[in-house]
Amino acid sequence: MPLLETYVVRAGDGPKVEADDTLTVEYLGQVWPDGAVFDESYSKKKPVSFPLTDVIEGWSQGLLGQQVGSQVILTIPSDLAYGEAGQGSVIPPNADLILIDIVDAK
Repeated sequence: MPLLETYVVRAGDGPKVEADDTLTVEYLGQVWPDGAVFDESYSKKKPVSFPLTDVIEGWSQGLLGQQVGSQVILTIPSDLAYGEAGQGSVIPPNADLILIDIVDAK
């Protein structure tokens, strides 16, 4: 998976996400290609908020310009995620990721 890809599953009708927005999202993070889930918010029944400037580059690039209310799938190459280091014992080195419902942006 060499390129960042954004697939719009359901287009929202809210404002477009801007680089300095704080987003509220529901998400499911999976490692490609086996689909192992490393993190998610759906079972907690509470969306997560974060500044778009404080997340992995794949999220920052892939969500920029998307509309609030959209459901998107991001395929994120490892160089735009956690790279050679991985993330603890959950995300192996050089892992490509799949992710996102955009609930709100402010």
